[in-house]
Amino acid sequence: MTEKHHLFPSGEWEGFYTYSWSPQRHKMAFQLHFEGGQVTGSGVDDIAPFHWEGVYNTERMKCDMTKFYPAHAVFYDGHVDENGIWGTWNIRPMWRGGFHIWPKSAGESNEEEEEEVSAREVSVATFHSFELASPDAATVYKYLLLGIATFPLRRRRRKGKTSPPPLRLCLR
Repeated sequence: MTEKHHLFPSGEWEGFYTYSWSPQRHKMAFQLHFEGGQVTGSGVDDIAPFHWEGVYNTERMKCDMTKFYPAHAVFYDGHVDENGIWGTWNIRPMWRGGFHIWPKSAGESNEEEEEEVSAREVSVATFHSFELASPDAATVYKYLLLGIATFPLRRRRRKGKTSPPPLRLCLR
């Protein structure tokens, strides 16, 4: 029987992965089927067609999958929340990066959501001695931990001193 938990919907999914040395997002589109703790699916990205096999747990909110390409396999360690599944991937022993995937059923593409976010007022989260502008502080923290995004940063102003030029944070 297909999974009934609303955060594990079977159907069309989309998202991206990044390499640990680059913030560039590599898009992917695929189908996932969640049933009885097992997840399967297939799709395509900028490498080649692939298929998924893995396990999920609705109590621990985890989803661990292997993405099988014709020539190699990639292991995905995922955490589940209302924004989809996010985490890290690796090809042992040397390659790794981050990823974020979500159900396509929302009806809007990620590009449209990003434009909408950049046009509205954003919240500010403090990250060490910098202020970080972002639409969602929890998402920012996850992305910073994973190194799958860059964010515009600015130093805090001190009385009587001017702010240096804007900085960008790029985790590797």
